Amino acid sequence: MHTIHYDIRDFKWVKEENTFYADGWDLWDAEGDYKQAFPSGKKQFVIKNYKTNNFRRFRFRKETTDPFGTYFVFTSEEDGFRCVINLD
Repeated sequence: MHTIHYDIRDFKWVKEENTFYADGWDLWDAEGDYKQAFPSGKKQFVIKNYKTNNFRRFRFRKETTDPFGTYFVFTSEEDGFRCVINLD
């Protein structure tokens, strides 16, 4: 299976936290024909800016739960950016 690429426009960037945020049910593979939301699960994925052709590769770090839901937390090893996916 190939590495899944998501469009950067589907994420909210919070500069002060160096973090991308998204709801898993809003994420679909930008280059494939997957029929499910957030098809990458805990596997590595890429967030790509199709306008500039830049991208960041993210790897799973942990799963967290709080009273508001369950979240997957990923990091980009190149620059330390984080990505938090809301699963609920």
